Amino acid sequence: MRFALLAAIFMLSACQSSRHADYAGEDAITLIFSADDIAAQPIICIPGEGIRETPLSVGIGGYKILEDLNEAMKKSPEVRATIMPESPVIAGFRYTQRSSVAPRKRCERMVSFEASAGQTYQLRLEKSPMCTITATRLEGESWVEQDIIDSAPSCP
Repeated sequence: MRFALLAAIFMLSACQSSRHADYAGEDAITLIFSADDIAAQPIICIPGEGIRETPLSVGIGGYKILEDLNEAMKKSPEVRATIMPESPVIAGFRYTQRSSVAPRKRCERMVSFEASAGQTYQLRLEKSPMCTITATRLEGESWVEQDIIDSAPSCP
């Protein structure tokens, strides 16, 4: 019995180790993840540590009935994460398109872009074409398109 309990605790701690922990410095880069009415898992490359998932997933928003369900499933229409001010930033999404008639399509895509300390950037997963990511930077009260480069779903 003790062995089973220890094994369960070890497995849970291993699952938590791949989660992203927000950086708390004043010079932090803020990433806001959102999606075009699809549920997806935001991922961030943390140099020297590997790819980390955010504690929350992006869920479908805009419907009162979904708010409680999203909260229970640890999903939010927007997911915020803060990272150390290192450039370039490599981040993206993991997404599985489910269908009752077609085979599942899995997408894991990351993009790379130059980022400045203290700035806010939004990464958005688009529904069409599948697995397209757009990135914008908050400048004043407007969002400005950010130049991005496709990056392999790996982390140096």
